[in-house]
Amino acid sequence: MAVKTCFVIMGFHKKQIPNTRKYIDLDITYEQIIVPVLNRLELVPVRLNGVNNAFRADECYTSQNINRTLILNIMNADLVIADISTLNANAIYELGIRHALKPRSTIIICDNGTRRIPFFDIHTLPQIFYTHRGNRIDKEEINRVQIILGKTIESCNSAPDEFIDSPVYDYIQLQKNISTASLCDKTDKKYKSILKIYQKAYYLLNNEQYAEAKIAFEELISVEYDDTILAHYALSVYKSENSEANLLFAKHILEKNISIDYTSNSEVLGIYAAISLRLWEKVGRKEYLFSAQKYYRIGYEMDRNSIYCGRNFVASLLKSYHCITDVNLLIEIFMTARFYARDVLSNGVKLLNFTSEDKRMWLVNNLRDCQLVLDIPITYGNSTYLNRRQKTTIEHGYKVLLTDYNEMKKKIGSIIRF
Repeated sequence: MAVKTCFVIMGFHKKQIPNTRKYIDLDITYEQIIVPVLNRLELVPVRLNGVNNAFRADECYTSQNINRTLILNIMNADLVIADISTLNANAIYELGIRHALKPRSTIIICDNGTRRIPFFDIHTLPQIFYTHRGNRIDKEEINRVQIILGKTIESCNSAPDEFIDSPVYDYIQLQKNISTASLCDKTDKKYKSILKIYQKAYYLLNNEQYAEAKIAFEELISVEYDDTILAHYALSVYKSENSEANLLFAKHILEKNISIDYTSNSEVLGIYAAISLRLWEKVGRKEYLFSAQKYYRIGYEMDRNSIYCGRNFVASLLKSYHCITDVNLLIEIFMTARFYARDVLSNGVKLLNFTSEDKRMWLVNNLRDCQLVLDIPITYGNSTYLNRRQKTTIEHGYKVLLTDYNEMKKKIGSIIRF
């Protein structure tokens, strides 16, 4: 098939990669990688209404409805390049349109920062990955990706007409003799199967059957997962066996699959911090405690509704007396803990009327813990637990917090009167 025309699907300007703190300038990708390759291979935009249109949607100057222009470009282009970095909603939707309309010649490119974000429907498709530095792309990387992109376009150009790279057409080709009814039935069964594994994994986790939950989560992530499911898998791993090796393995699961220093997922950050805290308790290395404090804080700063991260940041600060002897520094840490406890309490109260029954149990007990740190009357708290994990975690957490709070007060009591 001769490839002559091209359209580029991607976001514009500077965009954030979801669940990370990384921003990348997509215009740099377009101008320094994609356009030079298109020009070198003498590809041209799709011709609409008697004139050459543009390679990218923001370059389409027309009085025509933009959706019509987009669909016509996507449908009529011999080749489409889709940059799904940042998982831009429009780009993903337009990629789906292309796969539905055309059986071949669709190339997907993606920044490595997005590569770590699980995207079940796309991750099996061939993609060209590149490393974006945010405001620039290294010259060597530009040259490398241009070569790969050029060769991929040439491959599309020389492919036979029966070649298919669209998963939609590929599936239709394989299943063309199956009725619509049976397709729906098969899809429904697959959904129910995944849902059943999901429910089983969380039931086991919430009932402290961690070894069994670990196995169920492994089954679940073999077919579908996101960052939160992966974090709960790591949680089941570290809870299943209290050993340094097992804790390090749980930590490795998150570090291997998620950019911990870029993610904005507070649940991931909270569980990563919890693993670090357990490592400190196990081996006594203070850097693990400091790591727990760091990621609990980031989790709360990234999402002020993450009362879990906020409460545990406060609690981890109150453990500082184990590693620090400077009384003036401990006073500063103590006052910081109280500052955050007040902030967490204020934010948590606002969530009381908007929280599910399961999450409300965690919430009211975290608010109680903040009241303890602030030395104010306890008006929150609930002991009607919904599962074993809630009971164990909440009661143990309060007991440890009370001990650390009293010990911290003793350490600084020579200077501050309570």
